[in-house]
Amino acid sequence: MTTELVRQASEAAGVVVRDPGAIQFLANDIDYRVREVIQEAHKFMRHSKRAKLDPSDINNALRVRNVEPLYGFGAPDEFSFGTAGPGVFHTNDEEINLDDLINAPLPTVPLDISITGHWLAIEGVQPAIPQNPTPHRDVGSRGYSTVKSESLSDDSAAKAIVSQVMSKELQLYFEKISGALYGKEPRLVDAAIDSVAGDPGINQLVPYLVELAAERVTKQLKSLNVLQSSMRLLRALLGNPHLFMEPHLHSMLPTILTCVVGKRLGDPASDSYSNHYDLRSSAATLAARICTKHTSANNSIPSRTVRTLLRAWLDPTKPFVTHFGGISGLGAMGKEAVRSMVLPNVQAYGALIEKGLKGDGGEMGSSLEAKRAMDMVVVRKKFARI
Repeated sequence: MTTELVRQASEAAGVVVRDPGAIQFLANDIDYRVREVIQEAHKFMRHSKRAKLDPSDINNALRVRNVEPLYGFGAPDEFSFGTAGPGVFHTNDEEINLDDLINAPLPTVPLDISITGHWLAIEGVQPAIPQNPTPHRDVGSRGYSTVKSESLSDDSAAKAIVSQVMSKELQLYFEKISGALYGKEPRLVDAAIDSVAGDPGINQLVPYLVELAAERVTKQLKSLNVLQSSMRLLRALLGNPHLFMEPHLHSMLPTILTCVVGKRLGDPASDSYSNHYDLRSSAATLAARICTKHTSANNSIPSRTVRTLLRAWLDPTKPFVTHFGGISGLGAMGKEAVRSMVLPNVQAYGALIEKGLKGDGGEMGSSLEAKRAMDMVVVRKKFARI
């Protein structure tokens, strides 16, 4: 590699190197790199049982050296080189006859585009574009079916209200999960929860499962088992790392807050009625989890949730169990929420709770329920001072 060739190549690239020593150093380095690539290419040639070096050998050698291979179109004919001076070579350009170029037939029209790319789903939600099937389209003959809303009963599996195209496999999965989740076997309930919490392929089922929990909570407020299973289902959905839950938080929150501040949860005649306090506390932590971990900066969910809990706690027409859920939810929101929302209203709430402790609460509840609400206030007050 001569220094003159290196100097002319650098000038053609717009880089002027005036130091002769630098040009000589570049020439030596280029000579070494070219020899290194050719030696590496010879290895590929010998491994391929060929006696002639091929351009693919050069590309493979460049890849081995972590150098981007050469791209472009190869010429069918060999290049002919001419000389423009001592040490300067160039390829001879073919002379083109303009008459032949003008009289040449036009090239054929290229074919229409037959393969294009489009978004099948974005974060588990299928966009409404012409390439994707429409929800009302009848595709039953292709192995798909449509899930439509049906009325809930104790003996039938709940169906989602939203009509959406869903594969038979997912529909079967939904029926199995809903049947096991609200069944009477704890082993099947645990298996269903574990499946929802870790399955990466149920993005399309998320709105159905959220609506399933909402309908069960709305229609079966007297069954603590159903309410607890619904909260476990929503907690499993939020804990699944493969699901994008932010679009569904607004529909989940009313269901959760119902289990926090509902007037009557469970059957008062049953022996397990007192477990509704645990249900309220568990739902409160779930609501706080949504507000702290699953909402973006431009989301209004935290402020709406705090206002709902504060109104439920300070409303004198609500029963003491609702007050318990409200103060429990505010405490789950963190120390700052307790300091700004709970502590300034403790004194005003004291007069109301005093009547309940004396048994004068009336429809607000018994003295035992008033004591549970007062204990929760005391716990949150101590928590804020830690």
